[in-house]
Amino acid sequence: RAEERLKGQREVHEGLIEKGLKIISDSYLAPFLARSEAAGLAVAGVSREGKNFEEIVSEADGNGYDLVVMGAHGLGKTDISRIGSVVERVARRVKADILIMKDASSSGPSNDIAAAIDGSPASFGALASAIHLSKVFKTGVAAMSAFDPDFHRTAFRSIAGVLSDEAGRIFRFKEQEKLHDEIIDTGLARIYAGHLESAAKMAGAKGVNLKTTLLSGKASTEIIRYCQRERPFILALGRTGVHATEALDIGATTENCLREAPCNILITSREAALPPALASGVEWDAEAKTVLSSIPSFVRQMVKKMAEDAARQ
Repeated sequence: RAEERLKGQREVHEGLIEKGLKIISDSYLAPFLARSEAAGLAVAGVSREGKNFEEIVSEADGNGYDLVVMGAHGLGKTDISRIGSVVERVARRVKADILIMKDASSSGPSNDIAAAIDGSPASFGALASAIHLSKVFKTGVAAMSAFDPDFHRTAFRSIAGVLSDEAGRIFRFKEQEKLHDEIIDTGLARIYAGHLESAAKMAGAKGVNLKTTLLSGKASTEIIRYCQRERPFILALGRTGVHATEALDIGATTENCLREAPCNILITSREAALPPALASGVEWDAEAKTVLSSIPSFVRQMVKKMAEDAARQ
């Protein structure tokens, strides 16, 4: 326990650890550098000291990289782990697009790059990325869109359990319920089919024939089932979706697909608006907007879509 001897031991230990970990990191980089140079690619290796996910995010954001690529698991993989903690933390925090590799074989029924569309600018940004990458990898492009009629019915009818008779009469619950069901039955599928039509037009404008699939059910569940069935090479997702808020780091559907979808996952922060030529061409005047604003928010978009469809017809 002599202080001088302990101090000497600490200095030796810290030196060995610091140098040793640096050597290990450089050894991990060496095969990648060699393969990249052999392929004629400009390449650089970086070893950083610190907490792994924090240093990856800092390196990516601090240098303005376009894309971060990570394996779905690291050295700590277990039989029950769905995705590594480091990649999940990086995916939540990094501003750049991130590609998570789960299956590099691309040997499933479909070699397409697929995009999940919910009508948000983020989902069309994912489609734009999918189209770009399909030209790099020489693959087809597919898009799926999932609507969930059951959730809306369940949420709406749960109101019935808490309304008193008087409140039910004031709210005109039975009439509201009938109107709501009619809108849900006819409106949701038409809205999400419309998203796919817009996606097909967007892809067509870039010379790509888009394969589209409309799914019914909880979005993340149906998208994961689609990926289990079709096994696309990459599933492209917007970081957030149509219900995003400023405080949200990653959307629920994207988070669930990141964990459970069996294919490679691209999460993009890019956004894309439909070109003016592909927009609806229907304008709402001030009076119409006032009427529209009086409709409950959870069905407003469906009513808007139905009115625009009727106007076009």
